[in-house]
Amino acid sequence: MRGNRFSGGSGSTFAEAAALAAAAEFPPGRVTVFDSLSLSQGQGVQVAEAARLAEAGASAEEIVRHLRDLQRRIHVFIVLDTLEY
Repeated sequence: MRGNRFSGGSGSTFAEAAALAAAAEFPPGRVTVFDSLSLSQGQGVQVAEAARLAEAGASAEEIVRHLRDLQRRIHVFIVLDTLEY
């Protein structure tokens, strides 16, 4: 089982605490808490890639190493129609 959570970069200290608490419910080494450093599509790409690697038999360490490399290449842009509300 691998975990992905909302990014600490988005200010979600609570999410990190919750993810670590949930991971503690499993045997050591069974869950890896990983900061995606992204939201939305950037996080989705990492989740899909982690799942693909896990299904291919990659270890948690290999998946984390690959995701860290992938993070450096992900850029999320947000475009708004207006700033008026």
